[in-house]
Amino acid sequence: MTIIHGFSVSTPVRTGFDIGRWIPPPLSVIFLDSLLAATGVYGEAMREYALQRPGTRGIRRLFDALDVVDCGAESPQKTRTRLLLVEAGLPKPETQIEIRDSSGRFVARIDLGWRRWQVGVEYEGVHHWLEERQRTRDIERFEDLDRAEWRIVRINSEQMRLRPHEIVTPGEGIAPGRGCLGVARSHSCGRFVLFKEHRCELGGSALPLSMAASAKRS
Repeated sequence: MTIIHGFSVSTPVRTGFDIGRWIPPPLSVIFLDSLLAATGVYGEAMREYALQRPGTRGIRRLFDALDVVDCGAESPQKTRTRLLLVEAGLPKPETQIEIRDSSGRFVARIDLGWRRWQVGVEYEGVHHWLEERQRTRDIERFEDLDRAEWRIVRINSEQMRLRPHEIVTPGEGIAPGRGCLGVARSHSCGRFVLFKEHRCELGGSALPLSMAASAKRS
């Protein structure tokens, strides 16, 4: 505990310790992501705090949540997007990636992605579609990202809310363009999909996962 303005309050580490033990995932991960982003506390500080209290009820649940937290998530939906990708078997994405072109000029900062394959994922809230100025910025931004040879898969709130089962679907035999992870247009739905070729990492048969994302490119 600590004292702020004369009131006893729990520290960020203790708050995270309790959240992770008592709240089931994915909600615990959403809360922990927000706590880390707001306070600057690292998940490892919570882990060390927990390790000093072995046998505490719910501690295994806490450790499971800490394994997937990320202070780079800027909203609950972005946390949900990241968890969806990881649970589908895709490599854990990096958050808040700064992208620069070949000359070192800043191009954009994206929500999630994989530098190795130059593939990104953007969660777009309602303001991306309702505000004309934001929409214009988005069009120009994605043009810049395309010139920098980054492929971006876009997800919106309706897909996450109403059709999460369509975001990650069985693959269609799409040939990867950049090793094990890439983006291509789905033959069946016409949308761009994110796919992982299991054969590249696991030595097995071609069994890609495809992530159906936003509508066709502008």
